[in-house]
Amino acid sequence: KFMGETLHAGLWGSICSAVAGTPLLWWWQLIEEEDLYPEYTAISNFIRNEDLRDRSLKSGTVTLSTGTGETDARARCLRNDSRAQGWIYRQADFGSVDPAGEAITTNIVMTLPEMSNGFYKVEFWDTNVGKPVAEIRAEVTNQTLIVDVPAFARDTAFKVRRQ
Repeated sequence: KFMGETLHAGLWGSICSAVAGTPLLWWWQLIEEEDLYPEYTAISNFIRNEDLRDRSLKSGTVTLSTGTGETDARARCLRNDSRAQGWIYRQADFGSVDPAGEAITTNIVMTLPEMSNGFYKVEFWDTNVGKPVAEIRAEVTNQTLIVDVPAFARDTAFKVRRQ
């Protein structure tokens, strides 16, 4: 189980950071034995039709908050001023939360600064199967995108695109 969680976190963390590509677990035989190939399918679905060669994409700031201001959730984000993709995850108990379980992470607000003003499509993705679970239309004013994150169990991913 631990290696599957490590692979999952490595894949999603890498595509939302300014690195050359996703990792291939050294223990390739474990990928075969444990049938961890769906992890790669989910990533493939998420990045399909995305041009990650865009030199304006940089690792960037994303802020997560709740009504109380405190959250265990953390985020990684690759972005420029008109698009972003990122991964939001529970930090302290990532390995003990059932990824297909009850949506226990709620009431999170995501803020992306330094975005061009205008209208955006924000998609949130199920990282286990690589499919969108929510689409939100948001307006950026004062160069700041603010959007509610749909409830999730262990982690979720997002795409932000200016319309």
